[in-house]
Amino acid sequence: MVILVAADPAPHPGDLLRNPGFLALAALVVLTDLYPLVPWLSDVRDDRVFIWSVGLSVGAILAYGPWAALLLPVSGALANLLKPDSRWWRLGLNMGMCGVHGLVCAIVFVVLRAALQGPTIGPRPALVPWQLLVTGVALAVVFLLSNVLLLTAASVSLGISTARSQVRMWSRRVSVIGTSLLFSPVFAEMALQAAVLLPMMAAGILGVHEVEATMHRTVREARTDTLTGLANRASLVHHLAMMIAAGDRPDVTVLVIDLDGFKAVNDTHGHVAGDEVLMTVARRLAEVVRLPDLVARYGGDEFVVVLGPGVPELELRRLIADLGEALEGPMTAAGRVVTVSASIGVAVGTDPATTPMELIGRADRAMYRRKTNAGRAVPAPLWTATGFELGADVQAHNLAAPRATPIVGLGNELLGFDS
Repeated sequence: MVILVAADPAPHPGDLLRNPGFLALAALVVLTDLYPLVPWLSDVRDDRVFIWSVGLSVGAILAYGPWAALLLPVSGALANLLKPDSRWWRLGLNMGMCGVHGLVCAIVFVVLRAALQGPTIGPRPALVPWQLLVTGVALAVVFLLSNVLLLTAASVSLGISTARSQVRMWSRRVSVIGTSLLFSPVFAEMALQAAVLLPMMAAGILGVHEVEATMHRTVREARTDTLTGLANRASLVHHLAMMIAAGDRPDVTVLVIDLDGFKAVNDTHGHVAGDEVLMTVARRLAEVVRLPDLVARYGGDEFVVVLGPGVPELELRRLIADLGEALEGPMTAAGRVVTVSASIGVAVGTDPATTPMELIGRADRAMYRRKTNAGRAVPAPLWTATGFELGADVQAHNLAAPRATPIVGLGNELLGFDS
């Protein structure tokens, strides 16, 4: 940053801190990043659509030069406070990534300003409106590209996701960050020509936060089961369709869970007790599954779990056993101790042309086959580099069929197939 300032004279940081326009932009960055911490936004803090602090920070660079890029790592540090599991390493990572964004934007700004204004003696004048527009659009593109490259590199190196899936998130990043970046020339012009108007933008920023919160709560209510708080059927189908369409890996695993003995609870203790059982089941399912997996209430006493791609067979068996044990434990309903059990059916989708309802239907049929057999049914797909392979115990029965899912008991006995 010092080299950039030496090569292209700009206001000193001390001068910036005495500039009303820069101070107003910095205050708006802080307000934008910290306002979601107010108690009434606690349920939607991670659901923001427009990250205005990015556009405000880039606007400061356009108006006041490369030193203003320091606002970006400051914004990254503030954004870290919104994370419920904030850690020091995450703080450092956010500040580092935002610092790289700021450095890249500062370099591009210096180069473009020199190209647009030509050689000058002494400090360069501020950009005129058309120059602000051209430079602002260029910085928006550069910021988005560096954001995609940095997040892709970090996600791939940490094994969180693949480069292909990160690239597919490009459109979302454009809508989230790009919208605010397009306003950066406007912020810069206001700071240079009418800084007194910037504080009035605070009302607009707060209004955007409140509108976003209302929108997300409405969407969440439409996608959430009101009794259990789990994803509802519509949300389940949407999530499953997105996973199938992603296609980073060949397999998507669906578990359909149906409660055994639930009707007896309703008939004996009433529907209020039944509702308490369903809420307990939902909580136990959510506690057992892994963080990226989705748990949904499909309807009545039937639940669905969608696992992330690439689940090893042994891990799948262990998860099914853990789910069964969790649901078989005693529950308190209407002041009484009741017990239920569960039938679990599994389907593994290997064809990208499979629809969500087809995959759920396969798991549902596997679950009902379990109800007709003793023991908890567990599918036993084995995976190779080329796809689906049947286990040796199934091959011995000469029942192998393409896309068939063998249903075996916990003792590894063959119970049948789901195709």
